[in-house]
Amino acid sequence: MEMTRRVMTNVAAPGGSSAPLGQLARMRAYPTAAFRAVVSPNADTLYVSGWMDVSKEPMVLTLPATHDRYTLFPMLDGWTNVFRSPGMRTTGTGQQTYAITGPHWSGKLPAGVKEYKSPTALVWMIGRVYCTGTKADLAASHAIQDGVKLVPLSAYGKPYAPAPHAVDPNIVMNVPPVKQVNAMDGIAFFTLFAKLLSQNPPLPADGPMIAKLATIGIVPGRPFEPSALNPAVRAAISAAPKTGQAQMLAYGPSLSKSSMAGAYFPDSVITARTTCCAASSPSTISGLTSTQTPSIRRLQNRLTERRNTSCILLKVCCLR
Repeated sequence: MEMTRRVMTNVAAPGGSSAPLGQLARMRAYPTAAFRAVVSPNADTLYVSGWMDVSKEPMVLTLPATHDRYTLFPMLDGWTNVFRSPGMRTTGTGQQTYAITGPHWSGKLPAGVKEYKSPTALVWMIGRVYCTGTKADLAASHAIQDGVKLVPLSAYGKPYAPAPHAVDPNIVMNVPPVKQVNAMDGIAFFTLFAKLLSQNPPLPADGPMIAKLATIGIVPGRPFEPSALNPAVRAAISAAPKTGQAQMLAYGPSLSKSSMAGAYFPDSVITARTTCCAASSPSTISGLTSTQTPSIRRLQNRLTERRNTSCILLKVCCLR
C-alpha cells in the first residue's frame, strides 16, 4: 500500500490513474494490457480513485446519483482490508455523502454527512463505474466520474481548490511498487514498517504477531532501532525478505495444484487472502464462501493449516 501510494500520488496534478494525495484520479478509458498501477484491473469499468491521509482531518466523499448504473466505491485501509464499500449493491444509487475519519478522530459532522471510520490513517478509495464502452455510455459514465467529489472536512460546503503539489524527485517512478518492495533488505523494510505502524495500527487479532515483532524491537508507535540489536539478529533480519519471498514462491504452485484443482475462484481467493491475516480459528475461514465445492474446502483446509505462516508473509505484502 505505502509504495503504491508513493508512486500513484507523486504527480503535480490528477491524470490517468494518478493524483496527488487527497485528490481524485479519473480514468476515462478501460485499462489497457500495459496498465501496471494495480494487479488485475477490471476490463469493463471506469475507475475513479483517491488516496487519503485522515490522520489530522477527515475527508468528505460525495457520490452522485448514478441512475441505476452499477457502481461501487470500496475503501481500503492501510492493511488493504475493505472497511466500507458504498455503491449500488450496498447503499443504492442515490446521492450520498460520507466523512472518512481516522481511527482517533471524534467530532461533529454536518447534517447529511455519514461517518465512515477508517481503522488506519491511510485510505485508498478505488471507485468503479460500469460502462458498456459505447460513445453514449462513455459520456454518461464520465459524468458520474465527474460527480464524485473529495474535499477536506474544513472545506466541505465551501469553494475549494487543492494546494499545489510538488513532485518528489526522490521517489522512483519507473519501477513497479512490488519490485521496489522486493528489492528492500529487511532493515529498510522493517524501518519503514515500524514508521507506518504509528498511524496505521494493527488489528487486535494481530496481537500474537505484534508480540513476536516486539522481541526484535518492532513496536507500534516507536521507531525501529536496528543498531541496538545483536549483529547476528541484524543479519538475520536483513536477509528475512529473501527468505520470505522464496517461501511464497515455493508455496504458490502447491496451492494451485492441490487446492485450486484447476478452477478459478477470484473472489474466494481474494477474501481468503484478506481474511487469513485476521483468522484466529478454523471457523473464521470456514465462513469465507457459501459455495462449498471440494476445491474450496481443500483451499480452506490448506489455509487453516498454514494461516500462521500466511499471516507473516501477507503482512510483509502490505507495504506494497
